[in-house]
Amino acid sequence: ATYQGQPGTASGGMSPKTAARHFSSAGPHAIASLKVETSAVLKELARFRACDDQTMSCFYCREWAQWVYRKQISPQAAAAAASASGTSAGSAGRKKKSKAAGAPPPPPPSLASGAMQAATTGEDAVTSAAERKRAVRQRYSTVADLCESLRGMVADERRLLAADDGGDVTGSSSRPGSPAPAAAISDERAEALGSSTLINDISERVTLWYEGHQFPLADVYEDLTFDFPADAFPYDDHQDPLDPALLLPALQVTKAFVGLPAADFALLGNITSELIATHTYPTCQHTKADHPTPAELETQRLIFNAQLGKWRGDYRRSFECEMEPVWQITHLLLKSAQRIDAMRVRLFARGCRANRA
Repeated sequence: ATYQGQPGTASGGMSPKTAARHFSSAGPHAIASLKVETSAVLKELARFRACDDQTMSCFYCREWAQWVYRKQISPQAAAAAASASGTSAGSAGRKKKSKAAGAPPPPPPSLASGAMQAATTGEDAVTSAAERKRAVRQRYSTVADLCESLRGMVADERRLLAADDGGDVTGSSSRPGSPAPAAAISDERAEALGSSTLINDISERVTLWYEGHQFPLADVYEDLTFDFPADAFPYDDHQDPLDPALLLPALQVTKAFVGLPAADFALLGNITSELIATHTYPTCQHTKADHPTPAELETQRLIFNAQLGKWRGDYRRSFECEMEPVWQITHLLLKSAQRIDAMRVRLFARGCRANRA
């Protein structure tokens, strides 16, 4: 059995503490839960008294009570409704799928789908390039890390060249132990020199690194948010056991009702007669000038984030202007290294072999 009543009342005019002991005990009057209609809760919140009974200008308690309802009660009701609608939608989807099993196959895609696919491919390429820059930047967070990786690349290249010099490069010798012809050795050496991609690999890695460089103080200028933590309830171990707010995590919320199970009826004892009296005769002494409501705090947050965004943009632009000459010098250095490497290939690798031929 369940009992449905108005907020702050119990059966037969009993106090909440007496009703908790009476209805939660085993016996003929034992019930499973107390339920209050959600619409009744909303009405009570809408006509909640002002904090000052004279000027009636401060609604600090009402605004925060409605905020707690939106953050603690409404998400549970929405989740319950979504779960119910998801179950019904799933069954309807299965019915539609069974009906469509004998339907003819869909028509082939049109030319528009090809254009959309091409656009998607272009977007994927841009996204992939951005991810590569971000990955290189995260892997080598400092210049020292980048230089260490470049030294590793040079060391690997040296080991490969040393292995080529010490290995068997005789190729097609006439008999074991006989030296290879000079022309054959020169061709193989020229091929090894011409196929080296060390300079290009260094240039690519450095370019990805500095193109992925971002404003280093972006985290310091992060926007202020008022995220309500999912684990705000239950409270910690130092929470007052007589706090009426301990009822909140015990509530069972659906779209139609807000319920309290019998196991938590004892928490109704935290709602004392003095607390109920403050709903008519306020004793909180809140004032509009000193106690901002959630809406006022949100306005202040937006103003603060707007000013913070202005400072962040100014400092970022200043940082980019100061770093631009550094990146230009780096870019010119990489291009010079690539030109020198291309000249080396022409003189000692492919060009040398072509002139000899």
